[in-house]
Amino acid sequence: MLFRSTKADASPVTVADQAAEQIVLEVVERFSPAFPVVAEERVAAGHVPLCGEAFWLVDALDGTREFIKGGSDFTVNVGFIQDALPVMGLVHAPARGETYFGAIAGDVRKAFVLRGGKRSPIAVRPRPAKVVITSSKSHEVPALMDPFLAKLDVAEKVVIGSSLKFCLVEIGRAHSE
Repeated sequence: MLFRSTKADASPVTVADQAAEQIVLEVVERFSPAFPVVAEERVAAGHVPLCGEAFWLVDALDGTREFIKGGSDFTVNVGFIQDALPVMGLVHAPARGETYFGAIAGDVRKAFVLRGGKRSPIAVRPRPAKVVITSSKSHEVPALMDPFLAKLDVAEKVVIGSSLKFCLVEIGRAHSE
């Protein structure tokens, strides 16, 4: 059975959520044992680590509803937070064969996307007169979104799941206000 239960916010939890989190946690904790890990399913179960200046943030299956439906809009998200700022982030969309990565170390910034084994740099484009916006597949609330969108000159609305919305902004395919 894929579906296991729901969390306090009524979002679904599957066997895959728990298995993916366990796999990611084993890798992160082996790679970087000095830093605590804040992981979605662990926290939902009441296991909140004490975090100091730096910690890992993990959502090993973002887009569970899309995953349950058999869609491709789910991701594995791993980030490193230092001094309350994200300094490294990885979003992997396994069903799409895409991985987005970004990191900051001092004045050095690296950002790229991997698709089909090919690495392409990420360069966010300037905001044009007409914007491309992203909207959630599973959580869209027209009563909130429509008044906001009415103030913009929208060229296109891309409906997509999970953290892929942010990835489209990151690669310049959509815009952020």
